[in-house]
Amino acid sequence: MQKKVVFFIPTLEAGGAEKNAVNILSHLNREKYKIKLVVCKKRGEFLKNAPSDIPIVEIGSSNSLYFFFLMLNFLKKDDSDFFVSNLTRFNLINLLAGSLISKRKKFVIVEHAPLSLLPKTAKSLWHKFIASLFLRFLMKFLYPRAHRIIAVSKGVAEELNIILRGRADVKVIYNPVASNNILKLSKEPVSHPFFNDKNIPIIIAVGRLTKAKDYMTLLKALKILRYQKNVRLIVIGKGEEDRALKKFASDSGIGEFVDFLGFRENPFKYMAKSDIFVNSSVREGFGNSIVEAMCLGIPVVATMCSGPKEILGEDGILVKVGDSKALSEAIGSLLDNQSLSSSLSQKLIQRANDFSINKSVEKYEAIFND
Repeated sequence: MQKKVVFFIPTLEAGGAEKNAVNILSHLNREKYKIKLVVCKKRGEFLKNAPSDIPIVEIGSSNSLYFFFLMLNFLKKDDSDFFVSNLTRFNLINLLAGSLISKRKKFVIVEHAPLSLLPKTAKSLWHKFIASLFLRFLMKFLYPRAHRIIAVSKGVAEELNIILRGRADVKVIYNPVASNNILKLSKEPVSHPFFNDKNIPIIIAVGRLTKAKDYMTLLKALKILRYQKNVRLIVIGKGEEDRALKKFASDSGIGEFVDFLGFRENPFKYMAKSDIFVNSSVREGFGNSIVEAMCLGIPVVATMCSGPKEILGEDGILVKVGDSKALSEAIGSLLDNQSLSSSLSQKLIQRANDFSINKSVEKYEAIFND
């Protein structure tokens, strides 16, 4: 008999949590599970990647208060066995709504980022207060009600265990990233002037243009690096920091050496032809794009925040968060040492196998079969 599983993600806009949801939904065993996807708004770049055989239910609002009552109404009618929820704010609301209905349902909560670092990238003082105090209080109260809590890395799990004081079952399941499809898509041709001169190294970064990704530090590192080397930077992603980053690049005199490509459906063809992948994040629960670069054998320079440090281990170059000088030196040293670059490339390809889609999906199915 099929088990009924509902997955919730606010939207399918370009982001790590959204891509994870699509990858899991695409690979769950259809013979064992009847699956439904619930979203606040039926929109986003990954909407077309959602499996066509799965119904998508639109709740209608992401406003916390409205969403609570809409979700409460949905849960009263829903007859699923498992409800898988993503992202902290919505996890809390879904658990609260679930606790008020009489129907027995197992909630599985997926936590993607360390809570302690959320205040550093908050959009306002109010959001900082919510992130630093209110969310932590609600998590202590509501998260133990979940059937399982999934952390996308050991670092995220350790912080959750401190907050919850062992009152909940936290399981680490790495994001489902590595697949043969990445290699296939990477072979597509690229038409971009930066790649015309094979003698000029290309640095690439992929991810949302948000404060959490700290692209400003990467641009400052490029400015330092430009005094020593003829390099180019490609940034793939979109977000609220787009205008500020482009203005900084222009004002700093590096505008002609960096290109912001926005969202790209296939970033892998650009990554495969680049020399170094850089992740400059302030916080990163996991780091999907790092694993994607690893799959392609691209040497990685990243900041020492939770996810990248855990993913790379000793197979990448790690620098202090927010240190543009250290970041420029790390990139420069890797460009100067082809032997190190080649060695890291081979190790990263092997390490990427630990983050395959199939391994992650098997662990999700193990929870549903529990």
